[in-house]
Amino acid sequence: MLTKFFTGILFLVNLGVAFALFLAIIGQYSSWPAFSILALGVPLLVVVNLVFVLFWLWVDWKRIWWSVTVLVLGFFFLGSFYRWGNSSNIESKDSDVSVMSFNVLSFDGFGEFNNDNGASIVDFIAKENPDILCVQEFGRRKIRDLGRQYAYMQMSRNVEGLSRQAIFSHFPIINHGDVPFPNSPNNAMFADILVKADTIRVYNTHLQSFHIGVKRDFLEEKGAEGVFKRLYSGFKKQEEQAQLITENRATHSYKEIICGDFNNTTYSHAVRTLMDGMQDSFFEMGYGYGRTYKFKYYPLRIDFVLVDQSLELTSQKTYTDKLSDHFPVKATFRLK
Repeated sequence: MLTKFFTGILFLVNLGVAFALFLAIIGQYSSWPAFSILALGVPLLVVVNLVFVLFWLWVDWKRIWWSVTVLVLGFFFLGSFYRWGNSSNIESKDSDVSVMSFNVLSFDGFGEFNNDNGASIVDFIAKENPDILCVQEFGRRKIRDLGRQYAYMQMSRNVEGLSRQAIFSHFPIINHGDVPFPNSPNNAMFADILVKADTIRVYNTHLQSFHIGVKRDFLEEKGAEGVFKRLYSGFKKQEEQAQLITENRATHSYKEIICGDFNNTTYSHAVRTLMDGMQDSFFEMGYGYGRTYKFKYYPLRIDFVLVDQSLELTSQKTYTDKLSDHFPVKATFRLK
């Protein structure tokens, strides 16, 4: 049998983990950046609390209620980070419109991705052929190759040091513009696209990056305090950037689609701000963890396709092709 001292220590740990998940639940309603840091750990906190529930059922069932309570709250206020798929099986139609979001890592062969990946990405996009394509961190090397596939294209402003975004479309682009982010290399853009008889404003967004590479030993180099400061500063900027997009959204009356690399999870206040009035295509139609970022052993979903509630979602797919450090996301919808 386990000693009282050992079970007492485990119970204190359990209380701490349960409290952390509780803070993550309430944190999505607060713009304080520290809550966004905690939001990154939601899947892990859920799993650890489930382990404690099973452990206390075996050792002392009276101690399960802290974890059970916070897990129930999390289910209702956070939703599940794993989706079992949509059971409605909506039949596709030729009139359905597809939109893809893909951070292509500039086509420049950073890190483990060599320069041949640019051609592979172009081939992948040609094969999938989404009606509307939003790419982040877009380099100019392959612009002609992608441009041949689409009749319409717009890019974010060309300023040295800024990440560039691009929107490609098979439908006419009748207007476009930028949403600049002050004191940041990141930015957003939009295009008003005439889809059949409807005009839809499509946002292509790249929220503040942290420049912590997948394989770079950043923690060892800067220490935990350095990582915390960088995350805190980045999440603070994301809150400001999400607000700038919200202000732009208030300037028009079109239906909307918001795509992009948000560099944050659905449990954060910044992402919740962007989701206002929108459908999360993965949450509505997706399957599995929806992992969109190539981070070992941890299912981070930081790339999104958000669709206006007045549009009918018909499908969603998160690809697993290893062409970039991000995985592409595609959703299809139809006009009601």
